[in-house]
Order: sequence, then structure tokens, then C-alpha cells
Amino acid sequence: METVQQPIITFYGPDGSGKSVIAHKASEILNESGQPSFILGSSDYPNWLTNEVCTRILGYNLPILDRLTRSEKTEFYEDLAIAGYLLSSEISGAGRAVLIDSDPYLKRLIWAASTNPDSFLEYADNFEAKVCEAIGSSIFPDFVVVVETSENNDSEVTFSRVVQRGVNTEYDPTSVEQSLAIHDASELVLNSIVLTRRYPRMENASVTTVQNFDIDKAQIDTALTQCANQAMRRAGF
Repeated sequence: METVQQPIITFYGPDGSGKSVIAHKASEILNESGQPSFILGSSDYPNWLTNEVCTRILGYNLPILDRLTRSEKTEFYEDLAIAGYLLSSEISGAGRAVLIDSDPYLKRLIWAASTNPDSFLEYADNFEAKVCEAIGSSIFPDFVVVVETSENNDSEVTFSRVVQRGVNTEYDPTSVEQSLAIHDASELVLNSIVLTRRYPRMENASVTTVQNFDIDKAQIDTALTQCANQAMRRAGF
């Protein structure tokens, strides 16, 4: 029986928007329905990048982040985008839906936009050229699910969630002001890169939005299920 390629779905939004919990709930729903799925990425050190994957795809051993300089870390996180998309393509081609809960390609663009918004597009073009040279211009998620946290996408809400999850990196916000900057950067990347299809790899991506409001704890599982089901329906499942 011929293996049917499954979609790659990325969950997009600022840190603390709830991408990971919705992606994991969506994966649970897919698996229970008989559709195998794979979660790629996390808000801390990526759990999918083993030394074997790193050496096979990137050609070098998995580094120890604490031993890298700032510029070396930037280069490594750029390489993560290459590894993440190549691995996603391999897995989806083998018949498993891929759900990316923290897209290393889009996350790198958000970080660049939050730290240097004036020169962000220049960086984005250079970064895309590097990725394109490594993997071509066709690999990109089939669906981008934009996760909104509240009617106003309140940065205080997203920052409080970042604090509550407890496992963060130096690239995560450490204040409400930084959280607001990352929220603004997320909007900038969405509006100037993704929705405009600035690069050929984005031409066929479908972009949709789901709401992930703050709710009573007793309703969380029900709400997450509804949100994940909504995301899956919009992704064609």
C-alpha cells in the first residue's frame, strides 16, 4: 500500500500564547482517530533534535548550548530551521502528520523582529537565502495556525504563562515589556512575511486563526479539545 504524505501544521504566536498545549491536544486527538502524528519542537531545547538527527542533517554533533557564544547560538538556531523543516518533510512523507508547536524558522524571524525591527526584513531575506540554499524553496508547513490568547492579545497574559511554565531559555521574555515586544514582532512577521507570501516556500500555505482565551481551570480540557478540534478541522482533518 502506497504511503500518503500527511500535512505539516505549525502553531504560530508569541511565547505564552498556548501553542504547545494546543498542538499536544491536537496530536492526541489525531492519534485517537487513527491518524499517526508527530510533535516537533518545544519552547525549551528542542526534544526532537537528537545527535543522530543533527549529524545526519546538519553534518555536525549536537552542541552544548551553554558553551556557545551568542553568534554561535544564532547560527545554530538558524540551522535548527533547516533541520526542523527537513525532518518534518521526512516524517510527513512517511505518513505521519507533523505538528510543530514552536516553529524554529518562524521563531527565528520573530526574535530578529523583536530585537532589530528596523533591519528585520534585511535579516529575514538573508536568513531565507541561507535556508533556501540548504533545503530549497518548497518545504514549509501546509497550515499555519495562528493562536490568539485574548481579544486584545494582552502581553501581560502571555508573559504570566511564560513564567508559569517555568522551563525557559534566554530567548524567552523576562518582563511584560519584552513580552509586548515579542507580541509586536509576531504580528510583524505574520503581516509582512507570512500573509504576504514574501518567499516562494509560503505560496501554498493556508493560514487560519484559533482563539485560546484564559478560562476557568475546570474548563481547560474541554476548551483545549474544542480549540484543537477547530484547528484540525481547518487543517482538513
